[in-house]
Amino acid sequence: MSWNIAAVDSPNVRHVRQSFSQELRTRGRTEEEVADGTIILGELLANACEHGRLPIDVELRPCGSRWRLNVRDSGLGFVRVMREYDPSAERGRGLHMIEQLGGKIRVSDGASAEVEVTLPFGD
Repeated sequence: MSWNIAAVDSPNVRHVRQSFSQELRTRGRTEEEVADGTIILGELLANACEHGRLPIDVELRPCGSRWRLNVRDSGLGFVRVMREYDPSAERGRGLHMIEQLGGKIRVSDGASAEVEVTLPFGD
């Protein structure tokens, strides 16, 4: 399943989040898993909208017994700096939160910004 965000506006982003959540439900995920997955998607979309460039592509696909979520924008990419987590920091908490929910993060080193998260639930 995939989605494309060509304009950053509330209805467009809300539609992607709702459609993603419904897709997880359709695939038999529990409401807790749907909530965690939707939080993870929200964090990735917020980062892409704030730091990346349009369009933003979102893809959810099975990978063995797990699910992978890819969010790719047309920005220049970034290098993830591993540092001590500071819960009082205003920025830089999203990827840490994804890991706390059990997501496994991989950041692409390609020409565009791409983040792949193995979601914390399987079949």
